[in-house]
Amino acid sequence: MSNLRTLCDGCHNNAHTGVPVPDKLTESDTRWLPTISEVQRTLDSTGHPLKRAVFMLFAKIGVGVNDLPDLKVTDLRIKKNPFHDEDALTLDPRDGVPEHIIISGHESPAPQGGGRLSTAKVPLDRETVHELRRWLAIRPDSRGCESLFLSTNKWGEPLTTKAARSIVIGMAKDVGLYEEGGGKYNLTPSVLRMFFEDRFQGQPAVREYIVGKKKSPPFSFDRIATDYREGIYKLVP
Repeated sequence: MSNLRTLCDGCHNNAHTGVPVPDKLTESDTRWLPTISEVQRTLDSTGHPLKRAVFMLFAKIGVGVNDLPDLKVTDLRIKKNPFHDEDALTLDPRDGVPEHIIISGHESPAPQGGGRLSTAKVPLDRETVHELRRWLAIRPDSRGCESLFLSTNKWGEPLTTKAARSIVIGMAKDVGLYEEGGGKYNLTPSVLRMFFEDRFQGQPAVREYIVGKKKSPPFSFDRIATDYREGIYKLVP
């Protein structure tokens, strides 16, 4: 459906603007993107808190695979969870600040990794906050390590880019959305990033800010958070 829409949009624009449609679609024009139901099914394939939290950040805010391991516990600002007494993570419900995570800007070594033009204050929806709270409840107590995501295989070690990618690929394999050898319909973190950019129904400026393509916020944070909550899709039935 996404590919068909890409082609039809091009024909529509040609009819009204006179700009020719290329005879041959480029690789980016014909990229495969999963449906929302396929992403929901992939999330449902596991109950593991770490895997679900990592997957949600890829799918719900399009975080880059190279950005995710850099996230710190103190980057997360959510309302107090009665089951997790971590003051550094919490917001005072009375201050009215929407729940969010800070993603630092840096140059990514690979374009698909999600290099960011600037540090962004990215809003979170209830589904994502719920999964992050589940993860925080079992997060290894690793003294001196501020990484938000720690390995549960190599207990307490910071999650690597390779490990984060393996989480998504493993979940995708379980639902038939990944083939070894570079299948056309492989679900990876970079595909989830494109999925977010394609499916998010909020304002384009908000989408570009969230994925790090803007150097400064387009609006006030309250307005960004409201637009995000109204435009984000649901992955948990």
